[in-house]
Amino acid sequence: MMEDAMRKPSIVVALLAFTATAQARVVEPECPASSGEERLRMVEAAPSCQRANEINDHCSEATGADTIPSQAVIDKCERDFIGKASPARLAAYKREKARCQRKYAHQSGTMYVSFTMYCLAHAAAKFSGK
Repeated sequence: MMEDAMRKPSIVVALLAFTATAQARVVEPECPASSGEERLRMVEAAPSCQRANEINDHCSEATGADTIPSQAVIDKCERDFIGKASPARLAAYKREKARCQRKYAHQSGTMYVSFTMYCLAHAAAKFSGK
């Protein structure tokens, strides 16, 4: 019984060490842009919808400043499938966009405008990749 009590702390310590090591391996890349204008240029110049979305993600400010680059991602991604997609796929995209609009509809502040735009950009990127 005493041995079991002594083992538990060592198991907890080992588990915490493993968790800390795993978390240390997950490193988010930093924003490659030094300004909002540069971020917009990088999004627009990105070679793909997915890369534009990644740049936009890494440069989030959670403010109204996210609106224009997020719209640039949406525009880039939609070019990949609007006009080519089936009516069913377009309807699914429309539902996904409506979900994004509803998600933060009752929240106020530019942070929620940013969250809505990120949701819309991710929806466009998701449908671009299909």
